[in-house]
Amino acid sequence: MRTTKNQNRHGSKYAQLLITSLVIGLLIVGCATMKQVKTEELDTDPLDTVVHGKVVNIVEVKKDASLMKQFGGALLGSAIGTGVGSAIGGKTTTYAVGLSGAYLGQDLVNNLYGEMVDRLEVETAEGISFKFLIHGHGFRVTDKVVITVKDSKVTSVVHEALYDDHAAK
Repeated sequence: MRTTKNQNRHGSKYAQLLITSLVIGLLIVGCATMKQVKTEELDTDPLDTVVHGKVVNIVEVKKDASLMKQFGGALLGSAIGTGVGSAIGGKTTTYAVGLSGAYLGQDLVNNLYGEMVDRLEVETAEGISFKFLIHGHGFRVTDKVVITVKDSKVTSVVHEALYDDHAAK
């Protein structure tokens, strides 16, 4: 059975579409992170609920690079991998090395541009727990804090003493 040039082009386009879909899928999975909350002052939005609690856990975590940086790394890695794969030979090798390059490019960007942040866990007197990311803080486990919550998500956090001082003025 003979294949025409058009059949080969369509097969190649489908393979490229598959690789692009896989790269985008990897990026979406790799970008599922929480947003950082403010630590300098409480939000004053009337829709925010003010909640008093205590810090029960602090864990240092690595936050991924931005989606655009990850996409750029994956795109560059895919291009390099595809070039290397085509030099080695064969369509299957080209696609496999291109996909591996995309994954490695995204991972490299995360290592270069990702940042270390702290995930605080605050528990209220009622036993409700909130987890959120903060950057650069002076919180310790057992510190009493005040957080603002909107739609079940923490938007800001301060030490209870700062909140009391501000409320007294």
